[in-house]
Amino acid sequence: MGSPPRSTTAPADYNPGQENTDANLISAEGLHADDLSRTNSDAEGDACDPDDDNDGMPDADELSPPGGCPASSPTALDTDGDRVTDGAECTLGTDPTSAGSKPTAAACASYLGVSVIADTDGDGLRDYIEFCGYGSDPANADSDTDPGADGCEAISLNNDLKVNSGDQLLLLQEYLRAPPPAKLANYDLNKDGPINSGDQLLMLQFFGKCP
Repeated sequence: MGSPPRSTTAPADYNPGQENTDANLISAEGLHADDLSRTNSDAEGDACDPDDDNDGMPDADELSPPGGCPASSPTALDTDGDRVTDGAECTLGTDPTSAGSKPTAAACASYLGVSVIADTDGDGLRDYIEFCGYGSDPANADSDTDPGADGCEAISLNNDLKVNSGDQLLLLQEYLRAPPPAKLANYDLNKDGPINSGDQLLMLQFFGKCP
């Protein structure tokens, strides 16, 4: 899955709020403000960006999707919160507005023509997780060409792109925290639904490997 289409509109387009939905900023009920976990962020403001959430579907297609896919939010990477991006769901024929309808890991990998353990770009994230969970490019270790590789951006939770005991503590605190509010989606590192030992194991694999 390649990079989303870039805008041809002018920088002077009216955008008084300077909204940039797919910037490297995640804010959730004040629990954690900025953790650089957007593996496919961009610097374009929403007024100039044809794909505000970088889910691989242009905003116009989300509002009026082709092929019978239900309309989804153009400003939410994952409208129904099931840990699969809207673009991947529409591509694979599931409903991006229903958490009860989502593709399996095998289906995500099969679409890419790889096994469920493949990591083509060697960034530490399996191809199917990149495609279905993050919307990043499984053939490019740094999908958004910023200072951090995709794996380091996804796994580092404290805004420093390193993976160490500080991130481990944040993950543990979120694992132990009782909702509400709901568990933070960006702490579900392997995008399988819950925050559990699988995420802890994935984080451990990154220890000392990120700058």
